[in-house]
Amino acid sequence: MDQVTTDIWSGLIWGIDVVDGRVSHISGVASIEIPPGGFRWLHVSLADERARRLIAAMPLPDTARDILLSRDDDQRAWADQGAIACVIHDFTREFEDPETAHTGAIHFALTPSLMITARTHPVRCADVIKARIDAGDAPKSASSALNLMASAVFEIVSGVIRDLVRQHQAIEDALLEEDREPAARTLPLMRRRAVQAGRHLHGLHSVFTRLDEDEDLPEPLQPIIGRLVQRAASLEADVMQVKGQTQLLRDELDLRANQRTNQNLYVLSIMTTLLLPATLVTGIFGMNTGGLPFANSIEGTMAACFVAIGASALTYMFLRMLGFFRGPDK
Repeated sequence: MDQVTTDIWSGLIWGIDVVDGRVSHISGVASIEIPPGGFRWLHVSLADERARRLIAAMPLPDTARDILLSRDDDQRAWADQGAIACVIHDFTREFEDPETAHTGAIHFALTPSLMITARTHPVRCADVIKARIDAGDAPKSASSALNLMASAVFEIVSGVIRDLVRQHQAIEDALLEEDREPAARTLPLMRRRAVQAGRHLHGLHSVFTRLDEDEDLPEPLQPIIGRLVQRAASLEADVMQVKGQTQLLRDELDLRANQRTNQNLYVLSIMTTLLLPATLVTGIFGMNTGGLPFANSIEGTMAACFVAIGASALTYMFLRMLGFFRGPDK
């Protein structure tokens, strides 16, 4: 094997050849030629220039190669010449935090005998794909490779939806049974997660719908694409339901906060009203002018206190007669 070919293969993250149902992992001395009757899957990093040279050496239509090598991560799809190429979104993965909520993209191109997936930053669907292949679910054809690729992405988003549903149920149970409200940032983070999942699914739905409507879509892939469109639509509906439930929960918390505010304002208003006559009386007796009642009496202070208390008591009876003590919500 010459130095150029070895250098190209060193840009590979992982790769497999499937021939007659047997899986062989590609090493740094593999042949560029795909084994007859076999299917090859290569996963590469676009941040590695050697991987870019590997993609350039693979038998792909020019447009598919351009989509793989593109630095544009907008979701899109293309089908022609018996091949398809797409860019779809996924959640990124960090070594210290595999459950990150950051959005990344994975590019892939598919021909009858070759699947190439490429990414700039690590994405979670690649881990799912590799785990399934290691577990014996290696694709033997283009249709099974596409199904594995899409189902891995759907599995990630479905997991996010399940987590959101569990969080929502836990918050709702705590609120209704224990009257315990969530932390202030919990619901905004849940909504952000749901919005991200919705955007991913909307993009997937658009990509697969675009392929489904493309007359150049290879015939063996048409049933798979049709099912993927339906699954994307179903998961989109689930995300919309989660977003709606989160909004209802947010409305319930806002209503409770408004009720507490109204109760506090009600109590404050009553206290202010009851103390206002007493404040007026003490203000009059504190004017320090001539002719004030009880000014020369040794019981003047006590008498002034009784007047202030009496004024507040009369105010209380007046408010009670008007119904102000039945509560703010009655």
